[in-house]
Amino acid sequence: MADTEPKGATGKGFRAKHRYAPTSARKARYAVDLIRGLPVNRALERLQWCPRRSAFLVRKVLQSAVANAGQDLDVDANRLFVAEAKADDGPTAKRGKARSRGQFFGILVRHCHISVELREMPEGGLPGARRRERGAGGRKPAAAKEA
Repeated sequence: MADTEPKGATGKGFRAKHRYAPTSARKARYAVDLIRGLPVNRALERLQWCPRRSAFLVRKVLQSAVANAGQDLDVDANRLFVAEAKADDGPTAKRGKARSRGQFFGILVRHCHISVELREMPEGGLPGARRRERGAGGRKPAAAKEA
């Protein structure tokens, strides 16, 4: 059985879900993919300026998970990050609309389940996050040519 724990996860996770969200899972995944692996403050800021309607729904779920973490006195809210975020398919309601010449066109009203899990960052920061040094510019110094 594979290890389902996200890398760098420590302690217990704090979850929040929005079930039967009135948007398709495909549209919600655009917003969910923006925040996965980010610290909570950066994730909230990114969702604040995302123009998609589903970003509003994901932001509400993220805020709820932060509020759930706030109930635990041992957790530092500034060290939380989004360990897991997903948007799964929910039920699809079948509707219809009468059209010309006696035709009837089906309309699918899709829903999804949005879930977010927060965990506390390890001491060394997030794994996989590179630290850039100022002034270096990421280039190696040029080797001196000998004559």
